[in-house]
Amino acid sequence: MRLSAGVRARLLQEARLGARYFGASLAATLLDIALFQLWIGHGAAAGIAAAIGYTSGLLLHYLLSRLAFASTRRGTAQIGELAGFVTTGVFGLALTTLGVQALALTGAPPLLAKFAMIPVNFCALYLLRRRLVFQRA
Repeated sequence: MRLSAGVRARLLQEARLGARYFGASLAATLLDIALFQLWIGHGAAAGIAAAIGYTSGLLLHYLLSRLAFASTRRGTAQIGELAGFVTTGVFGLALTTLGVQALALTGAPPLLAKFAMIPVNFCALYLLRRRLVFQRA
């Protein structure tokens, strides 16, 4: 079965969007992990270190995601967009913090627990943000 030109174009568009979002996620994740390691090195609990790193990465991720999704919203529309991003970020923060802490409590090294949550968080937040935050009107 051959895909129609429209379906192929849509799939290509989604792949490009996903790649740009992945780049934004990668940059934010690198910041997140660097801060996570810093706080773990200073004796912070795994959940606290995860929350600090994640929150810092969230701000960077928002700024880069606006570019990835080519957002042109301004004024009150941009405030709504930011609110949606932060709301999904709070969900991601809870998912990351609870997941890292739960895995650490089972004896997993904190960094391994952090890495285990990255793909879970990426998939959940990409789907939420693509459909709820950065959807086209």
